[in-house]
Amino acid sequence: MAGTPSIIAAVIALFIVWAAAWVDLRTRRIPNPISLAGIGLGLLTALELGGIEGLVRSFAGLGLGAVLLLPGYLLRSTGAGDVKLMAAVGALLGPKGVLLAFVVAILSGALIGIGYALTAWRLKGAHSPFERYGQMMRFLFTTGRLSYIPPAADEIMGQRFAFGVPIAIGTTVAAFWPA
Repeated sequence: MAGTPSIIAAVIALFIVWAAAWVDLRTRRIPNPISLAGIGLGLLTALELGGIEGLVRSFAGLGLGAVLLLPGYLLRSTGAGDVKLMAAVGALLGPKGVLLAFVVAILSGALIGIGYALTAWRLKGAHSPFERYGQMMRFLFTTGRLSYIPPAADEIMGQRFAFGVPIAIGTTVAAFWPA
């Protein structure tokens, strides 16, 4: 069916994203070989199963996947590995699949991040972000101007977030989503 990823591409995507998530959890990095393998396999699978039309769809998904996370990278809220992994998801699942994976990744990442922020600082002994948030709010109410205080290195919000996990969750939903 035109526009829908093959079962082969979906299985490859699941393997790629969960391998990346596992490495990201352990190292807070997504290695280039994992993402580049996903991109290469996505393009080859699309060409083999869909011909030129499949290849064009795969390139469109690759571009969309990269563009969706590029603002986060430019604002330094996501890493380059996250952008490349989402591009690989696009190459494998196409534009519709990567868009669904992105939406679910953002939502699941927000839920994981909120849960992490509310609990991890207590468990790990790091400083709570809420004191810093309070300072920014007091500044806003007193001066009427916005202010940003970056998190300290020992604050839980100053630690890197393994966004490969939400990408894997989003990709899993997209891979099993009925066409």
